[in-house]
Amino acid sequence: MHLIDQSLYDKYEIPLHMRDGLNRWFDDHREPGGFLQAVLQNDLITAAVVGDAINRSCLHNYVLFLINEAPTPSYGSPKNYLDWINPTK
Repeated sequence: MHLIDQSLYDKYEIPLHMRDGLNRWFDDHREPGGFLQAVLQNDLITAAVVGDAINRSCLHNYVLFLINEAPTPSYGSPKNYLDWINPTK
């Protein structure tokens, strides 16, 4: 069972090749690759630079997905990002 309903990835048109990384992030608090790190920390400039063409074209989708569906503590700032990786600290 995943924390995020998998149909939401379809709803927000999150690219297929990114869903496993998001599941590991939300379910296991495991650090994702550079693009998702930037998106989750609200560093959209870096995300636009390091993302592949598919992900760059979907930045708006990621933002809407996070705002509407993701647990608030899991994204939004570098602090939230670090706290999500180390929930006991």
